[in-house]
Amino acid sequence: MAGRRRFGYKVQEIAEALGYHSPDGAVTAIRRVEASFESLNRTLRRLKGQLAND
Repeated sequence: MAGRRRFGYKVQEIAEALGYHSPDGAVTAIRRVEASFESLNRTLRRLKGQLAND
């Protein structure tokens, strides 16, 4: 998990802060969000190119 790797937070602390009852739900949600970053970056690059051409 990015928060744990970058800032040293415990998984249980992250889960509680995000409102999850267990760390498993928080881990799944965070992985889903992190996996979408590349797709988001592709979309942003495409939009940037379209705006530059206008």
